[in-house]
Amino acid sequence: MRHFHITNLWISGVFAGFERLGLDRAALMAGISSANNYADNSLNPGSMELGDARRLWHRAEELSENTTLGAQLGLLQNQRASGVLMPICWHSPTPIQAFQHIASFQSLISDNGLYRIRDNEKPGLTVCEYVPSAHSVPPNRQQILSVITGTILVLRAISPQDPVLAVGIPEDMAHKELSKLLDVHVTPASPYFSLHLDSNLMQLPIEGRDEHLYEINLAYAEGMIRHKREGKSLREDVKQMIEQGAPAQVTIEDVARELDVNKRVLQRLLAEQGSSFRQLKESLLKEKALALLITERWEISAIAQELGYSEVSAFHRAFKSWFSASPKQFRDTAMA
Repeated sequence: MRHFHITNLWISGVFAGFERLGLDRAALMAGISSANNYADNSLNPGSMELGDARRLWHRAEELSENTTLGAQLGLLQNQRASGVLMPICWHSPTPIQAFQHIASFQSLISDNGLYRIRDNEKPGLTVCEYVPSAHSVPPNRQQILSVITGTILVLRAISPQDPVLAVGIPEDMAHKELSKLLDVHVTPASPYFSLHLDSNLMQLPIEGRDEHLYEINLAYAEGMIRHKREGKSLREDVKQMIEQGAPAQVTIEDVARELDVNKRVLQRLLAEQGSSFRQLKESLLKEKALALLITERWEISAIAQELGYSEVSAFHRAFKSWFSASPKQFRDTAMA
């Protein structure tokens, strides 16, 4: 569960940043089930499901009406909230290696997306794109902007000279305000946000680094990534078994029987990964409900039947408990 400590630190830091920007925590969390782990400032074992994290950012953007929300939060975020990633960056041999570690270990913080280095660029220029993960809940651009901002701060902190030449941001966002706020040239980008870096400056040695601390923290992060992947495999197996049946009717006893393990053993293994059967089942039901409701535009009665609800009213109650709106209200709002 060590990797969940970093996730908890980061998400708690995000909530603290939202509050400093004048947003109400209770209003942000309304209808977002896994956000209840962060109802106060304590750190609770667990994780925030990707869809819920994106819904949180969509709600924050709606409540704030702030066109630079992501950049402002990124500037406020305590870099220590990234856990082991910061000492790895501080003690990497060069800024480009530090950036590669950010790309490799970013999933310890969030599964929202990953950096990738674009090929065939001009000599002396390295362009890194941020590619959002596929999910039924669309990515929030302010959330991505907060990641971009945090990365800029890290690169400036560890580099002998500022290696950030420009930031690629979608054309309809607040370019002038963001350029001033981040003190960087902003250029239109499509479809992904991007960082334009000076390749030569990214190769300069990082001053004051400690090779011993670098190796210790790197090994620790690699161990956490392995641990997360092992847990992810179990969670994916459980979700797949739930999906194969009528999801709303599948029980933990059904899945334990298929996996040939004791129910209590399965509960313990999932708990060690900061999850539970109930969370996985609810996550799957929400994902499928949204995909069928918004993307496929099925009839609500057909969705209820597909998900395994014995009555449409039962599906209505479940949906409203997840999203604080009926299926029809949610679709009408989403399609408006």
